[in-house]
Amino acid sequence: MKDCVKGYLRAVNRLFPIMSKPERAYLAHLKASIRDYFGERQPATVEEVAAAFGSPEQVLADYLDQAEPDYLLRRIRLARRWRVLSWVMVAALVLVAIFCAWHIWRDYQDYLRYVSDMTGYAVEFIR
Repeated sequence: MKDCVKGYLRAVNRLFPIMSKPERAYLAHLKASIRDYFGERQPATVEEVAAAFGSPEQVLADYLDQAEPDYLLRRIRLARRWRVLSWVMVAALVLVAIFCAWHIWRDYQDYLRYVSDMTGYAVEFIR
């Protein structure tokens, strides 16, 4: 496919709040429809594709009109939970990294004190 069709599909893809199996199937159907509509002739611009199929916002609105509200709400809630869980995991990893860095720094300071307390060295003679 030409770059303008890929750009149009990418713009539509970015607008979807969630991306699961039905959304991917809808986008695959849209891609096939664009391919069938233009056939061998490739569109010259993204505007030409948008004129034939609607703007990316209109395509999203059409999909949301067709989708069941319960399904959309359930998927959006699930996506929100995953997002919150991801942020909690990132925060926990940052705290663990800070804790480990603090322990490493403290051990390094102990090492420096140990080295500075050394007054000399021992020589051992073997006969």
